Amino acid sequence: MKTGPLFTVNSISKVAVTALTVCRRITVAEDPSVTGWPTVGYLVYVPTQNDGPLQKDAGQEQVFEKPHGRFFTPGEVAGYVATLTGSTSFNQYED
Repeated sequence: MKTGPLFTVNSISKVAVTALTVCRRITVAEDPSVTGWPTVGYLVYVPTQNDGPLQKDAGQEQVFEKPHGRFFTPGEVAGYVATLTGSTSFNQYED
């Protein structure tokens, strides 16, 4: 499983979840080392910024997955996330 760099998610703008490698799944979640984790719920927009949103509770993971054995390619946007309030750091895992 490839772990990407931390990225900041806030409530002001939707942040693209972008594949870093060729992978089938991209999992994102708030970084557990954030003080007071889990701190905030967030919204998920799939596959575009205009779709959704699906609300996730604080501490929950979101898995973006390609169907039918297909793969994400580097630079491909899997979806978008935005916090309900404030901002926090998220991890991205790819496999």
